[in-house]
Amino acid sequence: MNQQVALDAALATEAPERKGQGRLLAVWSFVLVVTILAVAALISDRSLSPDQRIEVFQQSGVYP
Repeated sequence: MNQQVALDAALATEAPERKGQGRLLAVWSFVLVVTILAVAALISDRSLSPDQRIEVFQQSGVYP
C-alpha cells in the first residue's frame, strides 16, 4: 500500500526566510547590547573628575 505525500512549494521557500529573520534578530540584539554597554561605560567614565581618575589609576598600579 503506497501513500502519496504532497509537499507545498511555499513551505520550502518559507524556511530560509525564517532563518534569515532569526539571524537578523540576533544581530540587532547584539548591536543593542553593545550599545547599552558602551553608553554605560561612557556615563561611568564621565562621573569621575580628572583628579579622581588619576587617583584610581595610581591605586590600581597602572599609572606610571
